[in-house]
Amino acid sequence: DLGLEVDYIATCKMHISCDLKIKPGVTIAFETNAGLSIGDDGSLNALGTTNDPIIFTGVDKAPGAWAGIFFDSEDVKNKLSECKIEYASGDAFNSNGDEGGIILYAGSKAVIENTTIQNCDGYGINANYSDGDFTFQNNTISGCTMPMFIAAEYGGDINGGTYTGNTTDVIYIKSYASAGTILTPQTWTNLSIPYRIQGSGDITSNTDW
Repeated sequence: DLGLEVDYIATCKMHISCDLKIKPGVTIAFETNAGLSIGDDGSLNALGTTNDPIIFTGVDKAPGAWAGIFFDSEDVKNKLSECKIEYASGDAFNSNGDEGGIILYAGSKAVIENTTIQNCDGYGINANYSDGDFTFQNNTISGCTMPMFIAAEYGGDINGGTYTGNTTDVIYIKSYASAGTILTPQTWTNLSIPYRIQGSGDITSNTDW
């Protein structure tokens, strides 16, 4: 008994190599270590509403029950809005061991807005590679190890949101190799929790803190 109406049950890591659109109100439950992997020839467009969010959950209601959503796609249609992602960040998608509720790989593109990520055994959002193009707008992340682990270049892409109630409430900034270089002018806003910088990085543009 999953405790909610489920439309689909995923039993494996599904590789998406086409345009996948999910309608408002759909609930997808993932079995152990299952997940969604959006390839460079695919896209994920999941636009819920306030009254009918799209829910990505685990068959087992425990942190890390399923792998999460992995983007390796630069398609402009990649967007999550009014979604709920919970109990993810289990088995990694790649040999680098990247885990999270949402994992954004190098060079990928996505808009994530008005979305709740909760009770994940790891990062809510993991975007620790450079060369991506992301918008993070008014999201809520709680019950995770840390809300976000991101490359330094994406610090200016976070607008609004709530990031408290995690094991460690910080925006964790990866600041070594190419992920530690800020190339474009940006502003890091007050998110009511600290930014924590891992090591040291390079700033080659005007950046407001």
